[in-house]
Amino acid sequence: THRMVALFPQAATPTKIALLPILAAKNDESTLPHLVAAARSADPAFRKAGLEGLGVSGQPSAIPVLEEVARSGNDEEKKLALRGLLTVGQACSAHGVRNEASRAMNTLYQLAQDDSQRREALKGMASNPSPESLDSILAAAQVESLRDVVFPALQALAGTLVAAGQGDKA
Repeated sequence: THRMVALFPQAATPTKIALLPILAAKNDESTLPHLVAAARSADPAFRKAGLEGLGVSGQPSAIPVLEEVARSGNDEEKKLALRGLLTVGQACSAHGVRNEASRAMNTLYQLAQDDSQRREALKGMASNPSPESLDSILAAAQVESLRDVVFPALQALAGTLVAAGQGDKA
């Protein structure tokens, strides 16, 4: 990985685009600066590959960049960033990085473009409850089509709030 990372800056853009998925799949924090630079590139193909790579990387450090693009990118970039938030959230959950998993899922819920994304976000919040997700879960409780996934999230969150000494919010 380190050798590939060292050679990356000198590569031509088409080569970089081809290397980004390989770097992303390494799940190595040292690849993140290249993925972030690509995601912020002026070149649309390079930017797309960078966004896809950030999601695949599963790195918690990718969350702020994915959030930024999900808020301000064009439609295609927003979709890639939202998909990336889901993937990073799932990876964080699988690796026991619960706070970051919750952060990714809460951000996904807040920026979701449809109920399918909201459902996935709520499932992630149920698996990784955090006091910061309270407002999102309460908002979801008002949506009839989400109620079946809201109740497990509320139940998990109530336990987390009590454990965090915030039982008054539960």
